Amino acid sequence: MDETPDQLGGDQTADLLELLEADHHRVTDRMLVVGAGPGLVSEVSTHLVAESQLLYPAVRRNLPDADVAVDGLLETDHRLEELLVEVERGDADSAAGAEFADLWADHVRRQEALFAELRQVVPPEELRRLGDALGPTIMEAPTHPHPHLPREGALEVISDAVASSVDHVRDALKRGDHEG
Repeated sequence: MDETPDQLGGDQTADLLELLEADHHRVTDRMLVVGAGPGLVSEVSTHLVAESQLLYPAVRRNLPDADVAVDGLLETDHRLEELLVEVERGDADSAAGAEFADLWADHVRRQEALFAELRQVVPPEELRRLGDALGPTIMEAPTHPHPHLPREGALEVISDAVASSVDHVRDALKRGDHEG
């Protein structure tokens, strides 16, 4: 997600659910054009981390009996990360690309079904506060998939911070952004 939250008319900032939904559609549209290739690795990796740090805790806090749904989403996200590792290494074949596209569509469908439920119980100002946190969370997220890291909680945040530092150095070296 490369964009910052836009203003939605007046002084009302976009909320987390609006921003994630827009990101879902943007990634889906991009996949239709370029496929599940290396160009999506960073975008999807940071997107999944932001959801695990912002969306899933909000779902668990606010929706009764949401644990099964969130656990299922985390499993799907884990498989998406495993496939992103294959894509990044160049090991992905057309079957892996098709599996990625199917899992991404499932990820979007199941999350967006939860969005309607969340809107019924979470105050709009809380969703806007979470929306404001999305940009910084994405900027601090790892830019490569790390399916072996913890998926939730304090250990996830700590391990994501370490992985992000390593990823940003790795990306800078790959771009040549270092003094030689």
